[in-house]
Amino acid sequence: MCERTPENSEPIVAVGRRRLAILVMITAVSFASVPFCVRAQSLSDRTLDSHRLIIKFKSGSEMLRLARTQISGWDQSESHGTNKVAQLGNLRLRPVKPNATLDPLPGGVERLFVATLDENTDRGRVLTAIKKIHDIEYVEAVNSTDGVVQNFDVTPTIEQIEGSARFPSDQYFSKQWALRNTGDNSGPSFGKPGVDLGMLPAWAITTGSSDVTIAFLPWGIRTDVFDFLGRVSRNGYNFYGDNNDVTDEMGLGTFVVGAAAATGNNSYSIAGVDWRCTILPIRITEPNKIVPTLDRLVRAIVYASDENANVICTPYLNFTEGLALTDALTYALSKGCITVAGYTPGWGLSPPRDRNVYPGVIFIGSVDSRGARYSSMYGDVDFMAPGKDICGTEMLFPYHYRVVSGPYPACALAAGVISLMLSLNKTLTFQEIYDILKESAVDQEGPAYEDTPGWDQYHGWGRINAYRALRLVQERMKALPEAFGTSTNYPNPFNSHTIIQYDLKYPMHVSITIYNLLGQPVVTLLDEDKEAGYHHARWDAKVASGVYIYRLQARPLSGSGIGERVIVNKMILTK
Repeated sequence: MCERTPENSEPIVAVGRRRLAILVMITAVSFASVPFCVRAQSLSDRTLDSHRLIIKFKSGSEMLRLARTQISGWDQSESHGTNKVAQLGNLRLRPVKPNATLDPLPGGVERLFVATLDENTDRGRVLTAIKKIHDIEYVEAVNSTDGVVQNFDVTPTIEQIEGSARFPSDQYFSKQWALRNTGDNSGPSFGKPGVDLGMLPAWAITTGSSDVTIAFLPWGIRTDVFDFLGRVSRNGYNFYGDNNDVTDEMGLGTFVVGAAAATGNNSYSIAGVDWRCTILPIRITEPNKIVPTLDRLVRAIVYASDENANVICTPYLNFTEGLALTDALTYALSKGCITVAGYTPGWGLSPPRDRNVYPGVIFIGSVDSRGARYSSMYGDVDFMAPGKDICGTEMLFPYHYRVVSGPYPACALAAGVISLMLSLNKTLTFQEIYDILKESAVDQEGPAYEDTPGWDQYHGWGRINAYRALRLVQERMKALPEAFGTSTNYPNPFNSHTIIQYDLKYPMHVSITIYNLLGQPVVTLLDEDKEAGYHHARWDAKVASGVYIYRLQARPLSGSGIGERVIVNKMILTK
């Protein structure tokens, strides 16, 4: 539970002598003793940092004005809030957004400060007194980084790695079932062909753009990896050390960046989802810690937004909660930044999630190579992505790969897909991206008792498919195809349904008919006039397994002066 300070509460000291008043107020915080209720932590294993708080001042308050006045008087050449700390009594205040003014910002992030207490200060007494301060809107305790740390395996040796890549040319692409699932490349167990992101046809549409930036939180990165060269932003930052050293100490950050954004088709190691995006590494964790603290997470989200990140990839977001986090996410959303978060590992039911608590966030669960839910709680997940035995960049030996399972890789892969969508149309809003992912998701792929039609608490709207999503982005853009064309249906082979994509440079009458191998018509999917643009037709196959043929015929409309086009392709239905 969190209790905001009541509007009618009296200040400890009247604000008559203004600068003296704020010093007295903050100093009094350390010694007063008044009942106060801090926002309760819903996570049972979460502990609290005894020396840090997050404070939000009320809009127009005298304390806010004085705090901002002191900050604005400092040397603005100091980057990212380094040493921008106001010493106010027993509290040292650091702004979440150092370069802000008193002008209102989305989420009120200009009013957010991280307060550090002296080591000999009693945090309980501080919290007790803050409720009596009229100028404070809310206060939150900061979580510590103590908790369960998962141990991840393994770096395969050369002897353990068999086979070679087909396309792209990356050495271990054949091991990356999440990008192209052949059924026999998913580790110790056999997968189901087509249960993947559909990256081969997706890359035929786009391999990304350097104009799109993904901010990776919270572990940092090894910046000299060959697959990242020329793509890492110089504006990365370390909010633990308050410096530009974003070195990844445990390798998880490097793994996540590689899974999402390793350069592909360069005959080296693995391929990421987006080969060209700009990488903004942000470290906010302490050495040898996995879980970030709330104050650094809030500062990092605001910073990434100000650095014009288009996507924030943060696997551990729902291990942290708070009003300040909501405010920071609101600010990020206002800047057009989409946050992608991994859903909590485990198998139980998660608490109901209030959309208003996590604005602009897409939560990703994980599936294995057969489409079954893997290491993912259920309850409020939005979409699923491959998350078991996923290949990413190995920090110590980047010419090898590392295998990790859980929400980290699923979050990374989803962030890469969204980045590709933005490379086609950077103006897409959060809601437009969400709707496209929803419409293009592969549903009813998991066990029937879990993965029911539409949204369900186990698989959300279904598994993300990059190719389908990119095609929908194309269909909704005003740009027209350069020529008539179609690709083979996708997926192929398929289980219950497949999508036939086709491009029209001019308006035409289109018919699509499915035949069996005897030449008998099974169903006519389409027979109507279509405008120029990108189109698709879906076949929900309610027939026996086997080989089928589709025939797409496009006839010119009267007076167009172009010829008839016919395309015939084979597809395989497996049940």
